[in-house]
Amino acid sequence: MQTGIWVALITLAGSIAAALITLKGNWRNSDVDIMKELRQANKDLKSTSEELIQVRKENLELHNKLDDMQETINDLTKEVKRLTGLVKGVQK
Repeated sequence: MQTGIWVALITLAGSIAAALITLKGNWRNSDVDIMKELRQANKDLKSTSEELIQVRKENLELHNKLDDMQETINDLTKEVKRLTGLVKGVQK
């Protein structure tokens, strides 16, 4: 009878140890999965950051072109006013 109890206790201890090892393995696998997800998120973030930098560069270029166009418009407006003044002077 006592042998049966010892066998049951040893079996129970072995079962608990096996369950803990399995649980630890699952936690480790979960940690590995989390690390993989974090690496992928980091890659995605870098890619998005690079895209954002490119968009900002393009935006700056467009802004500079708009500034140049506005300057041209201002110059043309001054020229039209000057020519209009000359035409009015000739008509009098």
